[in-house]
Amino acid sequence: MKKILYVSCHSVLQVDEVKLLRGLNHKVDIVEPSDNSLHPDLSQYDVVIVVHRMNWLSVNCDNLRPVCADGHQAIYYRSIGQSHPRLEQKLNQLRREKLLRIIRYSPSEEHLNSYAGQDYLIRFSKDHNVYKGWEGSDNKCATFCNHIWNRPVHCKLKYIEQVTEGLDRILYGWDNEKITTIPTQELKFEDIPAVMRKTSVAFYCGTFPASYTLSFIELLMTGVPVISIGKNLFYEDHPYWGDMFEVPDILAYGAGSWADKPGHIRDAIDNVLENREVAEQYSEEGRRIAIKLFSEPVVKAQWKDLLKHTTWPPWTNK
Repeated sequence: MKKILYVSCHSVLQVDEVKLLRGLNHKVDIVEPSDNSLHPDLSQYDVVIVVHRMNWLSVNCDNLRPVCADGHQAIYYRSIGQSHPRLEQKLNQLRREKLLRIIRYSPSEEHLNSYAGQDYLIRFSKDHNVYKGWEGSDNKCATFCNHIWNRPVHCKLKYIEQVTEGLDRILYGWDNEKITTIPTQELKFEDIPAVMRKTSVAFYCGTFPASYTLSFIELLMTGVPVISIGKNLFYEDHPYWGDMFEVPDILAYGAGSWADKPGHIRDAIDNVLENREVAEQYSEEGRRIAIKLFSEPVVKAQWKDLLKHTTWPPWTNK
């Protein structure tokens, strides 16, 4: 058993990952997302996992140095798909100083400008025994995304409005009630699996700059047919930091469809709504690939392999 300090930045991800780590019989203390204070006694921990918290790293950098010096404690930076070139440069400096190692959440991050490297790849995960049983009975086109009102360009609100116009459509998520062009509904976290089971088709636009999001995992694992924007639309109106958007690559296995022209996206959505055989093919393949990439047993085994070390493993040059 290891004693782990988990420096959180995302409350939902925190729930999933801390549950998984404790399921491996490790003791986990949590630094909440709002806490950027100095933590003077880091030496009591075998492992520190810093989840996209450069501010916390900066404040505690001097305290990390003696912790790292003897090689018996491990400091890991855990990416969540929100990196950018300046952040990568900072990570690269800390990694060159051997103050931390980097756990990536997507292989697509290697395309980032100023990429700082990777020591491990561990994706986000979901429980495939919870997200399952797709029915597709509501005949609706749904988008699952939070806080779009404050991030309309990052979440491609204009394309959600344009592509789904005229359909029985709905936008699920928190803090979307100010949007008046599309029906919205806030969901309790525990209600999401049941709602997804009934969803006939999902239109996915992602959230720039993330390679994928938790809602994408949940949809795919449930078996909801997913139609996504392509890479050109994803990068539209943003600086190009490298080809980070992984969703089209995952859907290319036959788990759904994507396009870069609104008319082609709408055709793909209509095809799913009008053709049950296509919908079921997407559903079956989507769930298969989701379990392969994102299921708890797969990701749990990756964390177990990482945390089995009693001293730091050899440095990589990836």
